[in-house]
Amino acid sequence: TSKAERASWMLFFACWIAYAIISMSKSAYSAAIAPIVQSGVMEKSQAGLINSGFYLLYGMAQLLGEKLVDRISPIVMVSFSLIGAAVTSLAMAFADGFLSMFILWSLCGLLQFAMYPAILRVLAEYLLDEHKSKAMVYISFSYCAGSLLNYLGSAMVLKFFDWRMIFVFSAAVIVLILILWIFISKKTSGVLL
Repeated sequence: TSKAERASWMLFFACWIAYAIISMSKSAYSAAIAPIVQSGVMEKSQAGLINSGFYLLYGMAQLLGEKLVDRISPIVMVSFSLIGAAVTSLAMAFADGFLSMFILWSLCGLLQFAMYPAILRVLAEYLLDEHKSKAMVYISFSYCAGSLLNYLGSAMVLKFFDWRMIFVFSAAVIVLILILWIFISKKTSGVLL
């Protein structure tokens, strides 16, 4: 295979794993709801509102941020979403009640809004033509992989720690993937970007 082919597949792998990890982080709160309620931090009705805040801001930002995603480098936007998810996930581990969790998790949704459109732009604009159609199909599996990773990881974390460590685990994995994303995007930039 040529250098360009390797770079194209590496960039696709980075997109796939980055979106899987963002999908993992989106589900982190869902995995933590039951232990949060059991710990007495908040009631069930409040816990449900927090997830609603995430998706409300996430959805609104996707609608309103369309032009922003078109104007800024998708490589930068993926990095931005990963950083935002890591910071807000870690902050959730230290949140102590409904209001702080609602604000932080809603902010997490807002900061992740550009991830999927940015990933699609990378696949459409930077991959080699012969890789684009396969990449568009395979990227859909990353969401399922991320959700699965969240629930398996959360189950393991809850076996030994309390619910706060779910968010620490999520933040740590996101940071590792952010480093991988930066490394691969820099390595492929001279070949594809």
